[in-house]
Amino acid sequence: MTAELRELQAVVRAFLEKESPEATVRATMATEQGWDRALWTAMAESIGLQGLAIPEQYGGSGAGWAEQGVVLEEMGRALVCAPYLATVGLAVPALLAADDHAAAERWLPGIAAGEIVATAVLTGDPLAEADGRLTGVSPHVLDGAAADLLLVLARTRNGIGLFGVERGAAGLEVAGPRTSDLTRRIARVTFRDTPATPIGASGAGPSIAEAVLPRVAALLACEQVGGAARALQLAVDYACTRIQFGRPIGSFQAVKHRCADMLVAVESARSAAWKAVRSVDADSPDLLLVARIARAVCSDAYVRCASDCVQVHGGIGYTWEHPAHLHVKRSRGSAVLFGTAQENRSAIEPTADGDDGRSATGFRAEVRAWLETTPRPNGLRDYGPTPTAADVPAGREWQAALAAAGYACLHWPVRWGGRGAGVTEQAAFAEEAARAGVPRQLNIVGPDLVGPVLMAFGTPEQGERYLPRIATGQDMWCQLFSEPGAGSDLASVRTKAVRTGSGWRVDGQKVWTSGGDGAEFGLLLARSGGPGHSGLSVFVVPMMAAGVTVRPLDQMDGESKFNEVFLDGVELTPDALVGEEGHGWRVATATLGRERLSLGANAVGMFRALDDLVAAARDRDRYDAHLRAQVVELFIRTWTLRATWERAIAEGAEPGAASFSVLKLLTSETHRAIGDLGVEALGLDAVWSEDDEPLVHRMLVGHAQTILGGTSEIQRNILAERLLGMPREPARPT
Repeated sequence: MTAELRELQAVVRAFLEKESPEATVRATMATEQGWDRALWTAMAESIGLQGLAIPEQYGGSGAGWAEQGVVLEEMGRALVCAPYLATVGLAVPALLAADDHAAAERWLPGIAAGEIVATAVLTGDPLAEADGRLTGVSPHVLDGAAADLLLVLARTRNGIGLFGVERGAAGLEVAGPRTSDLTRRIARVTFRDTPATPIGASGAGPSIAEAVLPRVAALLACEQVGGAARALQLAVDYACTRIQFGRPIGSFQAVKHRCADMLVAVESARSAAWKAVRSVDADSPDLLLVARIARAVCSDAYVRCASDCVQVHGGIGYTWEHPAHLHVKRSRGSAVLFGTAQENRSAIEPTADGDDGRSATGFRAEVRAWLETTPRPNGLRDYGPTPTAADVPAGREWQAALAAAGYACLHWPVRWGGRGAGVTEQAAFAEEAARAGVPRQLNIVGPDLVGPVLMAFGTPEQGERYLPRIATGQDMWCQLFSEPGAGSDLASVRTKAVRTGSGWRVDGQKVWTSGGDGAEFGLLLARSGGPGHSGLSVFVVPMMAAGVTVRPLDQMDGESKFNEVFLDGVELTPDALVGEEGHGWRVATATLGRERLSLGANAVGMFRALDDLVAAARDRDRYDAHLRAQVVELFIRTWTLRATWERAIAEGAEPGAASFSVLKLLTSETHRAIGDLGVEALGLDAVWSEDDEPLVHRMLVGHAQTILGGTSEIQRNILAERLLGMPREPARPT
């Protein structure tokens, strides 16, 4: 969303709030025609909506499909009763695809001026005789009763062609049966020897349909996003104000998590829809695939959000007076236009490794070339964000190579060995490293968590001492935050740091410390004062210091990346304190969230896991229709995850922002679902050890994904409370 698009969005929203509020929508629904010609004219004359995608030579403004996407999202939000999608999504691209200048000159200026309502008839059995007269029936024509112009695909002796039929033509019958969704009308159109005007080349119908369908699908997807977002807003607003049991129902976790899942559905749908309209503007070779994914994702999201909106409202949501039922009906009607979600899914063929047909350019090309030509240390593997003790030697060599080439700690300032790279470059490097099958750095804690914290809160001496060795891989760091009694609730840590005459004395226990058995230093969160956030401080702990005991924990997958760390009378010098005493919570929160930057890069591994899963199933003759449907669903989820990540990066969202909790939730739960499906692909072979079967290992690792970096439940709380503004659980009496 560029500044120009946001400005357009604001203009369209203000126009619709004034000209088509809910009261107007309800009044229009009650009319026989179901739409308002005055509103249609105002759209054209006030803000030129109908002419956005019409070339200037035909009276339009020649804008792109992204602008149309903005308009359709706002129309979906407002449930506008107008034949806009039919006209600009069907008729305009059909006329342009026909490449018939005379036809375009005849009708497009009138459409741009708001004088003509048009639609395209893409279904049914119309037959064109030699003299151009049409016979046949099309039972489901979008806004057919409102149309001044029908563009009809009809069979001829030379194949399928496009024909124009104007209102009032002889033998034309248009019936508008009552529809469930009164905000959008569908007509039954009958042609009885009806005169029609041939448009474009004879037999060009299939190529015209091929051009029109993905374009209207992209716009409909945007409209569905607007409706889903409005349903979410209605649900949240009600949950925050409806009092039951003495508090807002939005403070109950069940309601809060339902709304958080609605938010994830909306953001996933928005990513898919925007990918689709951008693909239209770019004339992408993958447009059909992208459009199908967008239709499947956005249909499901709108249906879910509309239904959940009713559920959150309870009884009032089931009344005619409340707008929730309008979204239920619109969502269901939209979901069957131009192919149902299931029909679109069935037509999708997962692509190998999800490369999306992109060519590497600029920084990405530079990185890809370096990764392809640089020798790798013996034993190096893509171990993810944290190495095992056995991975550390090769990981150190790799970090040194990255540093020498200028790829270590990309986001760090040049002064400390980085490039000062923005999130776009960082994200590109993370994805290319994943595609090459190598770790993007020694481990996550030093470069991504500790380094930025020391730059922001540390002393100059701490920076000089620690940062260069982090960048080159000479020192590995771990994070000493979680405790047996303080996991998600970090403010409850009990490890104590007491002042002494020579510095500090630390006593306590930490757990789930990733990479602790290979680290030289740890960043410690400890209680240096009273209870609560203000009693916390952060320290640097040498992991080889007297009193530090590290006990590796064997994991479910057979590896050992987690550790318990015992701190028994550990003596720290005064310069071990990072930042000010009592400001530890501020320092600690600055370290959280950076790991989410690379979440989108996980999509590369997920696409490859799906490839491996399919290959394993085929080898065992288990790749049936049921398994294929599940693979397609997970392919779509992975594709949507990457599209959401790309959108967040493009919009400049900082890695620690709460919006990245959407990505965290999508990533971890998709990762786990792929692992679970791998077991089904293996059948009885899933009994073999994870050492012998990678898919079994992935299944086991999947159980960690929904816990590490913040559990799925905590992520839902973050989404509900920080992004949706829902109330927190009331404090328990002490």
